[in-house]
Amino acid sequence: MKTTRRRLIPDIKTFSALSEANYRLLWLSQASSSIGRSMRVFIRGYFVYQITNSTVWLGAVNASLAFPMLFLPFVGGVLADRMDRKKLLVITESALVLLWIVVSIAILAGLPKIEWVLVVSSLISGTVQSFGRPAHQVVIPNVVSKENLMNAIALDTTIQRGATVLAPTLGGLLLVIISPGAGFLVTAALQGVAVICLLLMKWSSEGPIQTRQSTFGSLLEGFHYMRKDMIILGVVAMGASSSLFAGAYGSFLPAFAKDTLHVGSQGLGLLLTAGGVGAVTGGLVMASIGGFKHKGALQLAAGMSYAVLLLMLAQSTSFSLSLVLMGLVSVMTVSFGTVNDTILQLIAPDQLRGRIMGVRLVIHGLAPFGLLPMGILAQAFGVPFAVTLGAALYATAIVLVALIIPQLRNYTWEDKPASSPVQT
Repeated sequence: MKTTRRRLIPDIKTFSALSEANYRLLWLSQASSSIGRSMRVFIRGYFVYQITNSTVWLGAVNASLAFPMLFLPFVGGVLADRMDRKKLLVITESALVLLWIVVSIAILAGLPKIEWVLVVSSLISGTVQSFGRPAHQVVIPNVVSKENLMNAIALDTTIQRGATVLAPTLGGLLLVIISPGAGFLVTAALQGVAVICLLLMKWSSEGPIQTRQSTFGSLLEGFHYMRKDMIILGVVAMGASSSLFAGAYGSFLPAFAKDTLHVGSQGLGLLLTAGGVGAVTGGLVMASIGGFKHKGALQLAAGMSYAVLLLMLAQSTSFSLSLVLMGLVSVMTVSFGTVNDTILQLIAPDQLRGRIMGVRLVIHGLAPFGLLPMGILAQAFGVPFAVTLGAALYATAIVLVALIIPQLRNYTWEDKPASSPVQT
């Protein structure tokens, strides 16, 4: 009589990548790190404003975190192509553990001018993450099968978005129970859990790539490859247009809630919650259809849906309708980003994947450059006009890419050349 063994992971397509042990540990590492990082951003913002009562200091802390990510992921991508990727992740995550333990001790000790400590530590954190994030991105294809790649990327995105949704609640709870200094120590401990999960991964690496190229030469090699591959060029162009034209709407939500919907801070909170729920939903939907082969068509459809829904949101004057649209916009934002990353991961040769994903991460940081002109337009003509224009420009960019690069709209994952396999 045959007996059946109970499966550790249910046979549910939405979570199929978690059946692969190394990815499961990588995902747990990302979950712990993301929750700790999101809580830390919340606690840090609250604490710096509490001690300074200054939006200038609040902006300085946030800017010092974001500034290194405008250019250093290029270098991080080079390192991810030259070093053992697991080792690079362990080094960066461990550095963050030490950094936030030091900051916690400084706060608990009552060090004077602690706002400067927060600025400098944020700058260091942004620098370390600029090296670690490309490594995390390029490790994913090394630990999952090709069929589970989009599922894995979607689950990775879902936990990051979910952590952002949970952060205000968990961070606020920490501030009620313990002090901000102790709160930083808790986030360092979560970062430590991430390191342990990485160390438990059974990793076999061929070792660093031996090359006599300089860092600049390695960067140029990556750019030359991207320039010759029309599909990669199209995917990168669509990602850049999303960041520059469509990404500003989130920053305008407070003005949209106050001046257009007239719902105040409580309404703004509900809009943000709807966006968070939509983001997690989008990640789970993408995880569920990870095996869908026509990824080029899916990329274009998700991008155009994102643009159309954003146009509708910009014109909405109904709070109830805006809540629904906010959720749907977030679904499409995550869907677009997931497919965008998946296509890049599938097409990029393993030896160049770090540099190509480094470019993708820099593109994520382009949003502030689009935010300034959009902010000027919003001030002059109103938020609905600025967001509508951004969505229209984004839709135009998608149409142009679809027309100029037919290889992208026809792309399926089976088209991946045999010379650059996804490693398992």
